[in-house]
Amino acid sequence: MIFICLDNAICFAYNENIKNERQIMSAERAIFTENWKKKNHNLFALLRMIWEQPGITRHEMSRQSGCNKVVITKRIKNLMDMGIIEEGESSVSKRGRRPISLRFKAGALCTAGLSLHWRTLTVSLFDPGCGGIIAREEYPTEGLKWQEICDLAIEKLENLLNAKGIAKEKLAGTGMSFTGIFNPVSGLVVASAEFPEQCGFNVKEYIVRKSGIKIDLINIGHLHAHMERRMGKARNMKSFLYVHAGFGLGMVLNGMLYRGHQFQAGEISYVQLNETGPKGMDGREGLFIDVAPFYRLTDQIEELIKNNGSTLVRNYIIPGTTRATLEMVAKAIKDKDMLCAELMSQNFRLVGRMVLNLAYIFNPEAIFFEPWTEDCQESSIEVMKRMMGHYGVRHWGLKTEILSAATGDEQLPEGTSMLPLDVLFEVPGFV
Repeated sequence: MIFICLDNAICFAYNENIKNERQIMSAERAIFTENWKKKNHNLFALLRMIWEQPGITRHEMSRQSGCNKVVITKRIKNLMDMGIIEEGESSVSKRGRRPISLRFKAGALCTAGLSLHWRTLTVSLFDPGCGGIIAREEYPTEGLKWQEICDLAIEKLENLLNAKGIAKEKLAGTGMSFTGIFNPVSGLVVASAEFPEQCGFNVKEYIVRKSGIKIDLINIGHLHAHMERRMGKARNMKSFLYVHAGFGLGMVLNGMLYRGHQFQAGEISYVQLNETGPKGMDGREGLFIDVAPFYRLTDQIEELIKNNGSTLVRNYIIPGTTRATLEMVAKAIKDKDMLCAELMSQNFRLVGRMVLNLAYIFNPEAIFFEPWTEDCQESSIEVMKRMMGHYGVRHWGLKTEILSAATGDEQLPEGTSMLPLDVLFEVPGFV
């Protein structure tokens, strides 16, 4: 059950089925329970609009819902009296009174995020009324067992809540994201790089049992596509794909995040590109992850640096370490590192084969790649665009854009923290 407790000593829940009736609810009791949502579905629909379209006005709500503006105004007043939303800034208007935007009130909604990526745990707190992330901390997880990682997440989240003066019971929910094969509904993890050589455990059950914290799970590959739709260049797109360098595929199809009937859609690592090559984990040869792995590129650069070879990536390496990232390689290419440019182009020529296949299968409006490709367009995006010259017979008129995304790994904590509100407000793909 999803719930939200408000800071007000007394808050009012309005049931529009009973005219002028106000039912007083104490702050200790939950609102937005399934029962509350059913009885107050008209109010809930407006809250969903504000969540999905921050800054929406009464006029736009009236237009989208088909309700009279007087009715919308009354419902908005109810929600403002409850302390959930407030008026924001006036928007631009060509004539008459300028429309006033609506937003969540600071402190009315707070969620948490637990993001596991590249053996690092990021704990974050999110408040839509404050514009997003209000606190964020990172902790290494290298060498920890899955129980130890969960215990670390619980401890650091509780510490962060205490530091911000937020009671754990007032969280609207906690999102958790990582890569791998797992069931986001049950919480059963089959395999994940964040929990190496460990399988068959349930993170949701463990965290709830140890802390009482409710968890909403999502695969990072799926989360990337959702973030690009919500915060990036795909805001006005109905169908697009997002390819991550770890070869996870996020898909938004016909306006809905598609995750597959077992929530495992997008494992393009195991698509066969060649009939020869290293034998993959599923017994076949020439798998995408073995033919064109990005980790091989960074391994080559790291080896070059260890041997005192010439590369501009060296300028971006963190002192005391030798680890190279794709972001560093992209910056070196922007600085005219020709060796890095050639290695990157070689990899994307292979990736381009997969991209063309995806375009034929899904016919999306666009296929996005991580933001770092913006720094090396000629060695990444342009390589794949040339491959897309084979997309369809000339008179078919097929078109799919190849683009650098606006959101990437840096936004994962925010996207993870927003997940509980996407579940609460029944965003397509999270119902």
